[in-house]
Amino acid sequence: MSRTDCRSLFLCYSKPGKDSLCHFFSSHPQGADDTVQIWALPSTNISVGGNLTILCQRAEQGDTFVLYKDEDIVSEQEPAGAIAQFHIYHVQPKDTGPYYCLRKSSQSDFELSDQIDIIIEGTGNEVSRQNTDYTISNTVRLALAGLLLTVTILLATENCHTKKSQLQNEELSHYHYNIYSIQC
Repeated sequence: MSRTDCRSLFLCYSKPGKDSLCHFFSSHPQGADDTVQIWALPSTNISVGGNLTILCQRAEQGDTFVLYKDEDIVSEQEPAGAIAQFHIYHVQPKDTGPYYCLRKSSQSDFELSDQIDIIIEGTGNEVSRQNTDYTISNTVRLALAGLLLTVTILLATENCHTKKSQLQNEELSHYHYNIYSIQC
């Protein structure tokens, strides 16, 4: 296999004050039967606020898939079958960019998919206007719930006070009755 037939990636992870951990990953030649496939649903072009699913597949089951955007890990998954589904909800312009999958097997074997370019269309203003509508309706709902709670507390307090008064009146009338019967 010549160097031009492979995709490779050198990733390093580091935490402040700690040593870096680096890995070298390479993919099989393009067109090989056992390469990792990647695709996006509904498509690679999606509107702001929409939902996106990126799928990674290989013929064998039992592998772990890692989804990358640029050089950053988006998510990791060990699917029950041969296809990993990575869901991205309410996409924003920041989600635009190249994505690819890394397949890891239990034998420390690694393989990269081809890259797909996700394009998020729109400015995001549509979504913020929608969120404002939800905020207003949620505020109205909370105000109504607070009003209902206040009325319930007032009714319960009034009911408790009424029952207490009735009990006191019954005790007093019973007491007067006993006094009256004693005087007879």
